[in-house]
Amino acid sequence: MDFKRKYPLQLQHILITPMIFRENVLLFRELPYPTLNGIRDLAEYAGFSYSAVRTALSRVRAKGEIETFKDEKGKIRYSLTEIQKSVSRVVSNQKDRPEGFILAVFSFRKDDEKERYVARETLRYYGFKRLAQNTYINGLIDTKELTSAIRKYGLDKNLYIFKCPDIEEGALKDKILEIFDLKRRVLFLNQFYNDLYYFFSEENISEDECARRYLYAGPVHYLKCFVDEPPFPARFLPEDYPLNKIEGLIKLFSTQNRDKIIRYYIKINN
Repeated sequence: MDFKRKYPLQLQHILITPMIFRENVLLFRELPYPTLNGIRDLAEYAGFSYSAVRTALSRVRAKGEIETFKDEKGKIRYSLTEIQKSVSRVVSNQKDRPEGFILAVFSFRKDDEKERYVARETLRYYGFKRLAQNTYINGLIDTKELTSAIRKYGLDKNLYIFKCPDIEEGALKDKILEIFDLKRRVLFLNQFYNDLYYFFSEENISEDECARRYLYAGPVHYLKCFVDEPPFPARFLPEDYPLNKIEGLIKLFSTQNRDKIIRYYIKINN
């Protein structure tokens, strides 16, 4: 099974992956910020050309979605913006959020296609799922980060947030479970766990390949286990719900290959 072919990534997700690891994963916390070479290496591993990487980086820099700075030796390094950091904080706090739901409703004029797209994508990055036309649902996350991002994009007058700390109506709970199909979700996550296990378990791969697999699995895990994760409160989930074992597998792989990953990262971002 070709893991990369089964779980392809968009270039926009690959570009910021080294920055996300440097910012949020303890293993990378004391390491240098990534360089163009580090971003290029992972992007080419994912199947993208160097010219595509340079073009995409220029585009996201112009939009203010990533930041650059020169280190003490004058080398250009890349870091996340505050909005990207806020998404990472929401992801890391996913397990600690209280039970309940948030509804996000937006309203635009018919010709506001660009603004509507930005609103949809921003909600998606923060874990919201489409419930109905112009209506998205999420677990009860802290909305300060989302509100700040929406305000930065100038869309705060178009987006309405409604918090639902508890839903006692049984029929409504059943309808939400039916919409997001919990049984199918469990089957998918178990299959994803198996695929990731084999991706990590192949023997006789190089040190660089080992590190690249770990970095590639990061954004795939984010997309499949956060962005695509239905907004089910914990009490709705079976005891053996696969999210924890998936996260445990990733942590085990990073622990077992810690030195290899660090050596690769330092070498490729030198």
